[in-house]
Amino acid sequence: ALRQLGRWLGEASASLSAVLDPQRFVFGGGVAVAGELLLAPIRESFLEHLPARGYHPEPDFVIAELVNDAGVVGAADLARVWVEEHA
Repeated sequence: ALRQLGRWLGEASASLSAVLDPQRFVFGGGVAVAGELLLAPIRESFLEHLPARGYHPEPDFVIAELVNDAGVVGAADLARVWVEEHA
């Protein structure tokens, strides 16, 4: 399942890269805890589907540092900002 998901994400990343030319793709969410089991097929599929490969630097593929906690951390930060502004 991770190889199939990685293939789809790699294809999508290649399409986005052709248009936006990003330096890094960051993957998060619950499935991202798989780490290299997910990133390896993403990289492989990306290179297979990238048009005009070799004409610009290839992006990095990383797992988000907060993985599945980004929403909670963001909500807590918004609450902190609101309290500071209304105190």
